[in-house]
Amino acid sequence: ELGAGETFTEATCARGELPAHVAAANGHVGCLRVLHELGAAHTLVWADHNVHTPARYAADRGHADCLRVLRELGCTTDLGHDTLSEKDPDDGTTPAHAAAQQGHADCLRALHELAPDSLAATDTTGLTCAHHAAWRGHPDCLRVLHELGLGATLAAASASGLTPAH
Repeated sequence: ELGAGETFTEATCARGELPAHVAAANGHVGCLRVLHELGAAHTLVWADHNVHTPARYAADRGHADCLRVLRELGCTTDLGHDTLSEKDPDDGTTPAHAAAQQGHADCLRALHELAPDSLAATDTTGLTCAHHAAWRGHPDCLRVLHELGLGATLAAASASGLTPAH
């Protein structure tokens, strides 16, 4: 049931997910475009209850095409922050960290094109995308980070002194 003044494009589930989150998580580029066309562009940058944006969902689920469409549609917050590189306020991870954790090398390539600084970002414990990829066993992501010129992050030490090789 919709709340007062709420449209279907702003209806959330119990986790605070909007149709834009669901579309991005499932790789539905056409739905993201339709939401934008229907006047719901603002929902393409909204965060759910876990402070995850549609861009985070797309990166986490391996939908590089959705990341590109979100950029094309103007994926920035009201404050001008880029949701393709914005850090989670709880743990400091970016959509690039999510892509690396899940082994989505294609999303890392897309994010390098769209928000290159996000690939070198560290989370609140000093971990880079390379740390997350190595700890989750994703050699393709490590190769992509190296190919993209992020070799320094492959040797970067976290706040506790751990490198991706540990």
